[in-house]
Amino acid sequence: MRTFNVYANVDNDDIGSVSDNIQQIINEMEFPAGYDVMFDGEVAVIKSSFGDLGLGLALAIILAFLIIVPLFRSFRLPLIIILTFPLGIIGVAYLLWATGTYLSIQSIMGIIMMVGIAVSYGNILVDRINVISKEGIAIKDAIISGSKDRFRPVLMTASTTIFALLPTALATSSGTESNVPLAIAVIGGTFMATLLTLYIIPILYSFIAKKTITIENENIE
Repeated sequence: MRTFNVYANVDNDDIGSVSDNIQQIINEMEFPAGYDVMFDGEVAVIKSSFGDLGLGLALAIILAFLIIVPLFRSFRLPLIIILTFPLGIIGVAYLLWATGTYLSIQSIMGIIMMVGIAVSYGNILVDRINVISKEGIAIKDAIISGSKDRFRPVLMTASTTIFALLPTALATSSGTESNVPLAIAVIGGTFMATLLTLYIIPILYSFIAKKTITIENENIE
């Protein structure tokens, strides 16, 4: 089988967008019978890797949920913690857009790393609120007290993570730019997940706790 290879380098744009534009042009062209056009090289590797990383991201979320469930002996409280992941995605998307960084294999790897970081912050906060509420303290007071107790630890841990990755995110020397999308994704996700976790999780905890108490009272009656 005869083949004809066409090589090209991409500058000032991402390979995914360029390959999509080329594919649209190819789709509009008519080829003789037996002729076919296939992408190879880095384009093929990226498409294959995106699928694998997407599966890895889904597995990371599922495993994080399954690990938290035995800790709280509940399915509702772990759901609150898992919700910190979508909050982190907001930060990832914004920082990638603000820095002009394209979604890549490295940035998806950063998102997977961010899952563990964001979930750990939610776990710390929910666990503390849960412990205080079991002491017989009112839900509202337990949420306020737990949030105050864990505000500084969560903030300090997040700050350490962000400042540790700043040199990588700002790197411009040859050979280091490949890690920039990963660092940007982790920084954006960690920053947003931290801020929103300290506000959204207490609200969700209050809602679920009140609903649980209502159901328990109905069962008693």
